[in-house]
Amino acid sequence: MSCRYLVVIDGMQTERLCNITSAFPVVNGVDSRVIVTTTIKKIAKRCSSNNGRVYKMKTLDDSDSEKLFFEVFSKGKCSIADAKELQASALLKKCDGLPLALVSKAKFLKSEENLTKIKCEDACRKLCAPEITEDTLGKMHGVLVSSYESLSSLVLQQCLLYFCMFPRGHRVRRNPLIRRWLAEELVQVPPGDALDTTPQRIAVENLETLIDRSIIQSTEVSTSGNVKRCQPPGMMLEYIVRKSMSQNFITLLCGESATPREWEYVRRLSLHDYCVTKLPKGLSRLRTLAVFPTGDAAKYEPTLNFAKYDLLRVLDLEECEGLNDRHLQNICNLVLLKYLSLGGCISEVPKKIAKLQWLETLDLRRTKIEKVPVEVIQLLQLKHLLGKFQLIEGDCRKANPEDLSKRSTLETLSGFVAGESEGFPQLMSHMKRLGKVKIWCKSTASKRNLNHLEEAIKVFIRDGNEWPHRSLSIDFQECSDPFLGTLQAPGSLGSLKLHGNLRQFPQFVTKLNRIEELCLSSTNLSRGVLLLGSRLDTLKYLKLIEDNIGPLEIRPKHFPSLRQIWLVGVQSLHDVRTGALPHLTSLHMICESLDGLAGIEIACLKGLKEVRLHSRVDQGTKDAWKEAARGHPNRPDVLAH
Repeated sequence: MSCRYLVVIDGMQTERLCNITSAFPVVNGVDSRVIVTTTIKKIAKRCSSNNGRVYKMKTLDDSDSEKLFFEVFSKGKCSIADAKELQASALLKKCDGLPLALVSKAKFLKSEENLTKIKCEDACRKLCAPEITEDTLGKMHGVLVSSYESLSSLVLQQCLLYFCMFPRGHRVRRNPLIRRWLAEELVQVPPGDALDTTPQRIAVENLETLIDRSIIQSTEVSTSGNVKRCQPPGMMLEYIVRKSMSQNFITLLCGESATPREWEYVRRLSLHDYCVTKLPKGLSRLRTLAVFPTGDAAKYEPTLNFAKYDLLRVLDLEECEGLNDRHLQNICNLVLLKYLSLGGCISEVPKKIAKLQWLETLDLRRTKIEKVPVEVIQLLQLKHLLGKFQLIEGDCRKANPEDLSKRSTLETLSGFVAGESEGFPQLMSHMKRLGKVKIWCKSTASKRNLNHLEEAIKVFIRDGNEWPHRSLSIDFQECSDPFLGTLQAPGSLGSLKLHGNLRQFPQFVTKLNRIEELCLSSTNLSRGVLLLGSRLDTLKYLKLIEDNIGPLEIRPKHFPSLRQIWLVGVQSLHDVRTGALPHLTSLHMICESLDGLAGIEIACLKGLKEVRLHSRVDQGTKDAWKEAARGHPNRPDVLAH
């Protein structure tokens, strides 16, 4: 005799129980369910591997958050209107739509006698403190403590604490975060680990672990699904800020808040909306300094005395608009620096930057620098050079190509301008460790320079057979003599991004032994059949960005391995046909004016699991996609981008 069953396993935390479903019989014709809840994404995927489904719980939006909070807070105490008068809504920003946090905070405030605006503001400061014992907050606090203590190592815990370097609401960029961890030496290879294990790889795994355990939230992903930006939920941020301060891991100053008495013991200092002109004279042991001014504070010229911070390893001033060339002259005396990020009105890199022999990351994207001296690329430890610049005219001849081939450690060159004068195009092929390159081709680029650039790209792609994850981005929108039509470059790339007008699909792409990600922006290839006469067997991720997309056909025989499509129509997106792409799981139709399904037949996309639309697309189009998803065997999620 068979019977139906419903089994719910709440809060699974170990993979050893992921095969528990095998203990329950599967009887044809009997509809039974095993439901597992977990905060760990890896476990959710394991539990759903046999035709199961992962449902990601969403947080409440602003309207529902406010409704829940004020209903609990005002119940039996005062009206919702009166509650809002107390400015209790300031607490909502720290809850990030999490029901437990909303209810806990509302009950905590409700229990306060003679509640005033001042008491509300004081409650904001008290929440998540380690000494909390109130029953109303005990459960929420226990969840935070459990999440922190469940991390398997001190290194992981410190990687989490590092997030409080950034202001509330700051979407932390993945790559700079990892580079800072490495510069801080928070991540090292344990003795006895495999020879191919690197600090970089461990740092990436640590971030993935924090996101996998839902302790850190991903807020933006790349075309290939990798995290680009992330941040801790509001309540977790409150907790780690207090934890970090109590352990003297990071000292955080906000606004005109009180400052520590013993500044000589501060090692990591982060200033949020704080006037750097009031910084005390101590800080003799300071190793990390980050400044995040807001409003007019960003425009003031900082009066930091860099001569006294000679132990600095990490310096982040990219939000400071008041920086000038004199500041960089002084910064070049900090010989132990490993990570340097700058902004403001800095327009020149002095040759004395050669003193920074330990520098690993130099980020100049927020500055006004257009040319750099050859001393920059001769820094022995430099791995990541970020900005948009050329070499100073004549400096190319000062570089020894043979010496550069042996000694250059540069991995990221993002990026350089190919213009009239000699420079990076002549030297790029000698930088053997490059993994990511971004290039802007100017209309002033000479034929000779374009030839050098073409040769450097050939070498970069050819060597991609040994370095399979190489990324190349070329912006040729201003180039009057595009060279891509004649480029022949067999080899491999992990990612290729092309921006600029193309007469036809670039043939060198179809000759690659391997390519996984392709992004075409403003190429005018968004009409007709995208690819004719060739196949891209290894392509998994395709992104098209155009003013107008359609009519467009993406044929399965041309892209047999495609897993994800991004179609971004700035003005219009219509008449798109994809055919039966067997491996496609994610479809992004990003256009505010999208009308209905735009020609897509999702029934033929058998593996489809999610559809993402523009956040401001009209309700009728949202409903049409949701209705189509309900009729699909996988019932894919329809989400706003």
